[in-house]
Amino acid sequence: MQGEIAPPKRGFPRKAIIVVLLLAALASGLAYAYATHIMPTVNIRYDNGIVEMEIFSQINGIRLQHGLAPLRWSSELASYARYHAQEMLETDDAWHDTPYLNMRNWGEIAFYSAGRRVATESAIAADAVQGWMDSPAHRAIILRDAITDAGAGFAYAGTELACSFEVR
Repeated sequence: MQGEIAPPKRGFPRKAIIVVLLLAALASGLAYAYATHIMPTVNIRYDNGIVEMEIFSQINGIRLQHGLAPLRWSSELASYARYHAQEMLETDDAWHDTPYLNMRNWGEIAFYSAGRRVATESAIAADAVQGWMDSPAHRAIILRDAITDAGAGFAYAGTELACSFEVR
């Protein structure tokens, strides 16, 4: 009939909803691409000494759980461990056959290297120690009754982390 007013439509037109959803998906994808590939990585600073003491403490805790004597901290071995951790980063070599290792003469070494960021110093130490305990060769070193002294080393650059544990 002429003169009758149609009731107003409720909600958004279907096409408008689809356009809004597509734009939201595009914006989300662009934000992700920008954050992961264009934006510079936030420079996280770690306290090397905390990581090293955490590693040392956790290994001594494991030794005590296995009825072994705790290790004594050796500044000399810690210095070697720091050097080796730095060497792993610089050479991108996480193997036991490096010039540094070939010239050492004080005992075994265990290390862990990861190409990712970890939130805290404690988490870095826990990851390293867990990696060593999951490796039969490294586990045997940590649980060797004959070792008495040890030192831990930690180095990082960008997203690369390296931990080293020297024993005698």
